[in-house]
Amino acid sequence: MIFVIKFRLDGQQLNYFDYHTNRLHEVQILEKKPQKVLVMDLDSKHVFTIRYYMLDIEAISVDRLESKSVDRTSFGVGDMVSFFDKNGNRLVGKITRLNPKRVSLTTTTGARWLVHYSHLTPVFDGHAVIDVLPMK
Repeated sequence: MIFVIKFRLDGQQLNYFDYHTNRLHEVQILEKKPQKVLVMDLDSKHVFTIRYYMLDIEAISVDRLESKSVDRTSFGVGDMVSFFDKNGNRLVGKITRLNPKRVSLTTTTGARWLVHYSHLTPVFDGHAVIDVLPMK
């Protein structure tokens, strides 16, 4: 479920846990970035960025998330995505090219794949994955 959420957050009001105050704060999503999200605290109207994992995603309906169709416009070059290979192993990679029916991507192990859009899931927070991608 954590891999599905990122592209469905536009304008939503969610809670996030602030470890400084040790409580939940209600925020509105203003803008999504690769590893962080720009939010506005609804109480103080303060605007700041937080990591995706800090959001309380329990309030988002999974049925609504999974019903959204995925196509070429759902992804961009440089996006981190995951997919399952034919053996059922989850692989994570970075999109290198958008083709009409499939994306070209490079996995964290350096392997290159062509994967149909319907098999891709956006990676929720690719910060830990980006560092292990091979450099060209």
